[in-house]
Amino acid sequence: MIDLQAAKQIVIARHELIGERKYPVLVFDEGAKEVKRDARIYLSTEEGMKGISAGAFIVTNPVTKMVIQFWLSLNVVKSNFPIKSFSKEHEAVQW
Repeated sequence: MIDLQAAKQIVIARHELIGERKYPVLVFDEGAKEVKRDARIYLSTEEGMKGISAGAFIVTNPVTKMVIQFWLSLNVVKSNFPIKSFSKEHEAVQW
């Protein structure tokens, strides 16, 4: 489960790793069973998205795919970079 505290730690670790640069990000739907609402909201903020130049979600679970599509429909407008979901990693990397 990713709660607000975990989301903040993820962002801090990313900032420490990349500094002021920007990189594309691949997010896999494996591992975390749940991302809490406050964590999703935080990850959608300017601070939560800092350092990301593009975002690709690799989604294999049909239910998760519906959730991701809904989340993207709400947050793509707020981001200043392209975001898209894929079912295959190689498609996301090519994108």
